[in-house]
Amino acid sequence: MIKRKIRYLVVVEKERDEETAFTAYVPDVPGCYTCSDKKDALPRLMKEALEGHLALLKEDGDPIPEPQATIENILPKLRKEDEILMQQGVLDTQVDYDFFYIEVEV
Repeated sequence: MIKRKIRYLVVVEKERDEETAFTAYVPDVPGCYTCSDKKDALPRLMKEALEGHLALLKEDGDPIPEPQATIENILPKLRKEDEILMQQGVLDTQVDYDFFYIEVEV
């Protein structure tokens, strides 16, 4: 079987109620996320989570999502969600986001 490499955008959010907790997720792969107290651990943890998630999709016969998210098209959506949550009183300030890309073979 021929494998190909896919590069996905990962969004990192610092948890609002924790001093050092971070959550990372892949917008193009719903349900694929990881958390860590150490930001520098996120790339390794995210790669493991993404590889496992994609393996389960393949095993179930589900399609592998094609990357669509870029920083340019996802950041405005995130900021809009923040604005809505701020208007509702859920957030005091906008979330600090960070991004990185991760490459996996499928």
